[in-house]
Amino acid sequence: MIGRLVGEAVERAPGRLVIDVAGVGYEVLISLTTYAALPAAGPVELTVHTHVRESEITLYGFLERRERRMFLRLQKVSGIGPKMALGILSQIPVEPLVDAIRQRDLSRLVALPGVGKRTAERIVTELSDKMDDLGTEAAGLSSTGAQAGDAREDVRLALLSLGYKESVVNRALDEVLAGGPKRQAVEEILRRSLQQLAGRQAP
Repeated sequence: MIGRLVGEAVERAPGRLVIDVAGVGYEVLISLTTYAALPAAGPVELTVHTHVRESEITLYGFLERRERRMFLRLQKVSGIGPKMALGILSQIPVEPLVDAIRQRDLSRLVALPGVGKRTAERIVTELSDKMDDLGTEAAGLSSTGAQAGDAREDVRLALLSLGYKESVVNRALDEVLAGGPKRQAVEEILRRSLQQLAGRQAP
């Protein structure tokens, strides 16, 4: 099993990374949180979960160890597989997700695309007392700003890949970027956009 990769990111896209390790390119699926936090240059170090099925082997990569722990924890919930777990972590960072589960905040969970009421209920029932090891941990966030236009397109594609409608995504980005600086970090735009979208879908 592969548990860690260190190498150069030769291809990157929302939800996907190809990392070159000693001449071998490994395709790794990543959350949008990890995608937004990738360093602009230099080596990338990922903690990896190797998911093995009869017909395929899939690598899931994380910049934060606690994101990997949450990814594995979510899969202990009935009905949640690796793709859904990664989708949840793409929509909400670990710390607010931990808070929502501890506080049994169903409305916050149901506001996440793909998470219905029954799934939210199972998450809080099965995990609310299993969050103690997922406290605050320093995140490997990139502080490098990007031109607003480039960052907007990266975030737009990432949100569309989650299933949000283009008109809704564009409206949220317009609100987030209105009057903002010319250079903004992708992860900040992504975080604020997800907050906008979650607020609109909350009951």
